[in-house]
Amino acid sequence: MAANHYMQAVSDEQLIQWVANGDASCLGTLFERHHRGVYQFCLQMTRNPGHAEDFVQDVFVKILKAAKKFRGEGAEERAHGIFPETL
Repeated sequence: MAANHYMQAVSDEQLIQWVANGDASCLGTLFERHHRGVYQFCLQMTRNPGHAEDFVQDVFVKILKAAKKFRGEGAEERAHGIFPETL
């Protein structure tokens, strides 16, 4: 419980850095924070709930795979760039 509370206080940028350093569990925190917004965006673009769910999964898999490229300042912005590329 305390660890979950701690993770809520950590910035997205820091979580992405930890993912880049090999801690894939931090992707779960990013997912919890952003999956609803990503889903809504994908749903607006596709107008298909099933396709939107698939795209959400694709977005977070791409973030995991590309995290090492996100090192340093601007990591969060580069991660956000994955959303439109996925659709």
